[in-house]
Amino acid sequence: MNLTIWTGGVAKSVAASDGDTVLEAALAAGVRFPFGCQSGECGVCKCELVEGVDFDLRSHTPTALSERERARGKILACCAVIKGSITVRLAHQDVVDQHVLPCRVTAVEQVTGDVAVFKLLPEYGRSLSFKAGQFVQLRLPNGAERAYSMANRPDETLLEFHVRRWAGGAASEYIHRTLAVGDSVQVKGPKGDAWYRDEHPGPILAIAGGTGIAPITSIVRTAVARDPRRPIHLYFGVRRPEDFYGVEVFEAMAGRHPNVRFVPVAEFAAGGRYRKGLVTDAVAEDFGGFESGRIYMAGPPAMIAAGRDLAARFGVDDHYCHADSFVNTSGMAA
Repeated sequence: MNLTIWTGGVAKSVAASDGDTVLEAALAAGVRFPFGCQSGECGVCKCELVEGVDFDLRSHTPTALSERERARGKILACCAVIKGSITVRLAHQDVVDQHVLPCRVTAVEQVTGDVAVFKLLPEYGRSLSFKAGQFVQLRLPNGAERAYSMANRPDETLLEFHVRRWAGGAASEYIHRTLAVGDSVQVKGPKGDAWYRDEHPGPILAIAGGTGIAPITSIVRTAVARDPRRPIHLYFGVRRPEDFYGVEVFEAMAGRHPNVRFVPVAEFAAGGRYRKGLVTDAVAEDFGGFESGRIYMAGPPAMIAAGRDLAARFGVDDHYCHADSFVNTSGMAA
């Protein structure tokens, strides 16, 4: 069995063992291949099938790989089990140098009943090079490793993370109960392809669900800093009003920049300050189309699926819709 991987105009031939997925074979051969959950849920390892039909595609979520994407020749490397010869292609920008940075915790704050925000300072005067919207793999003092998205801009030294507590979660429980200022945390990355595309001059529709506001914050703040005139529509959805955090920051941003519109939506709001319902329903009510813009989304799989349906209804090509599905697995964490 043979796997050929095209990236940056260069092809690399990789020998695959029986039962290997495309991702497993690539990583074993030392190929820098983007990946996240490794379970068919996040979609980070999505690539283009150039040639070959000798593979089985394991079950995966529609948010990671839609039927439209499959029809266009996309596959998930972590789910494609090689049966013969197969050739795939990575977009050149997907292959990035990853770094391992030792960092120290500088702040930990409980912002809601189940969400903590903490900040890391890279040691030895180093910094992390990443694109707004990407995530990294964190290794905590208890040995747990999880992927979390940065909320800070790429030009800021302090790395900010938002973590929801999952009962029994080795990483999130440790962060909420034990992590303290001065602790050492190892950062490896960056990863992820739902990053801000600066070359696109059109409007931005940003949709966040829960702690998906972290990468969306990085994207929106970066977009505003680079082009204050760009129209930006930011929707932040949660289940209950008490789940909101940082709302004042976005309201102040919208106050300073007339082109920025901020809409907080709570599924079970009782009226007043927040809009009631699902965040994607609010977007559907406000827009009839968005053909000239880019869409950025981060949040739970159900929200991402609804957002992709909206993008198709709005006439936005998949190429201009960038999504980070937050799933509670060993690879990704909401």
